[in-house]
Amino acid sequence: MGLVSGQTAVGLAANPTSARVARRFVAEHLEGRGFPEGQIESCVLVASELVTNAILHAAGAIELRIASGPTNVRIEVEDGTNRMPHRRAYTGSASTGRGLALVESMSLAWGVERGTGGKTVWAELTA
Repeated sequence: MGLVSGQTAVGLAANPTSARVARRFVAEHLEGRGFPEGQIESCVLVASELVTNAILHAAGAIELRIASGPTNVRIEVEDGTNRMPHRRAYTGSASTGRGLALVESMSLAWGVERGTGGKTVWAELTA
């Protein structure tokens, strides 16, 4: 993918305010790098969904990483559990359950990598 122009990370607590922090962090990282506003918004939304999933379903601290190249962005969210995410079937009126479907629809690819102390859920997006 050629991610060379910028990589950064931030540690987040497993609480609801971290989703807001993640959105701001991603937007600030991508602004001024030549990405269209719509692409920045897509990256912000994907990061928010991945962080929210970690807050709701994982244990312990969360680390959000973002790497950007000339045309691509990779967002990674690491948490302290090996419990794997999966898409769920919810009714249309459910207030949760659409996050991974949204990530999948907005990303070139997404996946999960197991680590020794947890897992990393990642998504790659392009302008």
